[in-house]
Amino acid sequence: MATALVHHAQRTSTPETVEADLVALWRELADRGPFARAVMSNLIVFRARPRDRSEPVDDALLDAVIANHPSRTIVLEHDRSGEPGGVVGADVSVCIFDRAATPYGVEKIVVRSSCTEASLPSIVRRLARGDLPTSLWWTEDVSRIGPFAPLVAMSRSSCSTAAAGATSRPAFERWRRSWPMPASISRT
Repeated sequence: MATALVHHAQRTSTPETVEADLVALWRELADRGPFARAVMSNLIVFRARPRDRSEPVDDALLDAVIANHPSRTIVLEHDRSGEPGGVVGADVSVCIFDRAATPYGVEKIVVRSSCTEASLPSIVRRLARGDLPTSLWWTEDVSRIGPFAPLVAMSRSSCSTAAAGATSRPAFERWRRSWPMPASISRT
């Protein structure tokens, strides 16, 4: 049976209040009936920050992934063109999925940043579950924006789903060379 997203609770947060805001969301959702809190791993999703920030980001593909592989999901929306200044903002959400009679909730943290590439791992380390494996999902075209070595180094596995240049052999080879364990890379 397909897994359905049955509820999505979200709130604006700050880097300092992410954990407290997630606790508050879980408490708000408690009266929706019994469901499990599912976390199998950490998933870092890198995407360039949209130029038009007024348009909502379509997270249907991301929701489908975390429905089938529940992870603490940390989405880094990074602005490489802005002034380096660290974290610009954050949102937290809990997605409730229902598969037959076993509903479960998954946390998603979106962090908007304009820091240097070398600073991104410190954001992830603050938010990731330390005892769980970490995967990196690079959503950008690797022929334009290659994976940042600090994020690759902290990941056990990685994948890229970007269109255009990511499907070319040279772009894929560049991606493969940047990853210390080539066998862990998947290209979708």
